[in-house]
Amino acid sequence: MEYITLSDIKVHLRLDDIIDEDTYLESLGNSAESLALAKIGRTTEELTEMGTEAVSQFKVLALMIVADYYAQREASSTAQFHVTPAALGIICSLRKLKVQK
Repeated sequence: MEYITLSDIKVHLRLDDIIDEDTYLESLGNSAESLALAKIGRTTEELTEMGTEAVSQFKVLALMIVADYYAQREASSTAQFHVTPAALGIICSLRKLKVQK
């Protein structure tokens, strides 16, 4: 994971005391970051160049995706991320932001 940490995920999901799911949570984090980058149509380099505000918004989006994946962990493998209005707002915002040079 490049932007969110295992600690971020545990705090977001309120799983501070759980250690036996660390590998699983890290895989969710990696998947969430990949999906978030695809949704906003950016590379990690472009996102970083967009500045700290963009990175902060991206982290929130990635954590939303992790939470959705975690909530669906017992659903079928075809479960998909549900784009909430808040997530859609972040996606649209990050698509429109210009890369700072």
